[in-house]
Amino acid sequence: MAGPFLQKLTEMTERRDLLLIGIVDQMAFVKTTLQQLADKVRSYEGGWAHRRSQDGWSLMWMWRASEKVGRVSCIEVYLSKGSKKGGDFQRVSLRTVEARLTHMTPLLGGKRAKSFSRDLEFFFNEARRAVRWVNAFPDTDLGILVPKSKASGLDEWISAIAMSCETRSARAAGLIEKYLELDIELNQLAFEFNEARQPVRFRSIICRRECTALDPLSPAEPRYRVVDYFDRRTGKRSSRDVSSYKLRLNQQKVRERLALSLGRQPTEADLSAVMSARTNRKPTPWLTNELISHCHLGKHSGSINRHQKNMVAILEEWGSLRALIRALL
Repeated sequence: MAGPFLQKLTEMTERRDLLLIGIVDQMAFVKTTLQQLADKVRSYEGGWAHRRSQDGWSLMWMWRASEKVGRVSCIEVYLSKGSKKGGDFQRVSLRTVEARLTHMTPLLGGKRAKSFSRDLEFFFNEARRAVRWVNAFPDTDLGILVPKSKASGLDEWISAIAMSCETRSARAAGLIEKYLELDIELNQLAFEFNEARQPVRFRSIICRRECTALDPLSPAEPRYRVVDYFDRRTGKRSSRDVSSYKLRLNQQKVRERLALSLGRQPTEADLSAVMSARTNRKPTPWLTNELISHCHLGKHSGSINRHQKNMVAILEEWGSLRALIRALL
């Protein structure tokens, strides 16, 4: 059963590593990406002569300081049309798709307005991502990204945000390198624990990492699990995470006490009434001496507790780094 799991673990690890390495490169070269997307959006404006005409229009790019110290906000785009002399001047936000289609369709036509909206959304997606990269590492080196009131100029914003991203790319690389080092240590601890628990039997405790494709940072943290089904003939087994297993044990204890007090087997309604009256606190995912004894592993409790202590120490830093890295995605 180890073969398919190791293959899945390898696949998810390689996918994650490529993603993280790619983010560092994207941070370092974000200016080119933003500039190309911005040029495509600005191409819809046409020439300067058109924008100076009586019914001309233009895009105004502006940003403000973030409400949080050491952080930046994303740039916003507004449509300016009409003239102040003519009394029909307007400036409207193009933040939403609805606003873009409403205000740009009369100027560009339906088809081009939809293309404009799509291209602007592509730009905003990358711009917001760059802002997340900068805000993942709050600092005071933000320059014009933190104006006293507001500032304008798309090229100026792109240059400033790109410089901040480039500076932080080295910090992100160091953070990712440390995270991957700790991840390797967690893998080793999990494999060592499982090796020591061989052969697997009913109520064995194993250590496993979930490898879901939905999580871009998969594999997840190692979790202890209790084997709650084991077929000696085929070797087929299933396991339950410690939190869930503890909950089931607690329910079984309550069931047994109810049977003694009621003089009969309790119904599900009886059990539900008692459980709902108790403090609704989910059991922890960590091994206890009581659970280790329940699994007939009391003579190994010393080594099991030492392993758990080592893993908890690594997981504390690993989890903190993982949260920072997730902010970069």
